[in-house]
Parts: sequence; C-alpha cells; structure tokens
Amino acid sequence: MSVREVNVLSAKYYKDLIDSNFNAGIELTTLDSDIVYVPIDSDNTDYLDILTWVGQGNIIQDAD
Repeated sequence: MSVREVNVLSAKYYKDLIDSNFNAGIELTTLDSDIVYVPIDSDNTDYLDILTWVGQGNIIQDAD
C-alpha cells in the first residue's frame, strides 16, 4: 500500500528501539483506522509522499 493511496488521519514520529533519542520513522493512521509505519529514508517513496503531505500544511506529531 502506497501512502499516495490512503487518506491520512494523523502522522506521528516513532522512536528507535535501541536509541530513544532518534526518530526511526513515522506512524500513519488512515481514515480506515489502518496503521502504516514508514521509515525515514529519502529513498523510500512513501516517505517522500509524507514530505509532500507536510508541504501541504499537515503536521507530523512528535514521538512520545
């Protein structure tokens, strides 16, 4: 499933399991209540789609 194909309800960073000072990726919740985990990687097309989504005025919440 591509991020382009889902309607994002919310986005939130999640921490790396080994180093909690590091954001490992982004947890997306869709309007269908699905959860999608996207690593922070500039070669990942889903991550690039999220950056476009943010550029449209949306916000990624900080990790807990």
